[in-house]
Amino acid sequence: KELQLLESLSLEQSKQLIESLSLEQSKQLIDVVHYLYNCRVIHRDTRPRNVMLDYDTNHIKLIDFDVQLHTILMIKQAALK
Repeated sequence: KELQLLESLSLEQSKQLIESLSLEQSKQLIDVVHYLYNCRVIHRDTRPRNVMLDYDTNHIKLIDFDVQLHTILMIKQAALK
């Protein structure tokens, strides 16, 4: 998949957005985390600053997978020892 440029605010940047988060958007976030779990991917940094709302589609986007990539490398290195 290609990288997307998001024109949005994180949930952390907009308290009003957190308070008005719809049930559908909450479900989307749960679905994202569930999908990652089924793919054996641990994000490890799921928090409001890493959850974005795409204004065009009104969909939740989970960002900042650097921590997850670092974790995969640590696990692979440990397995080689």
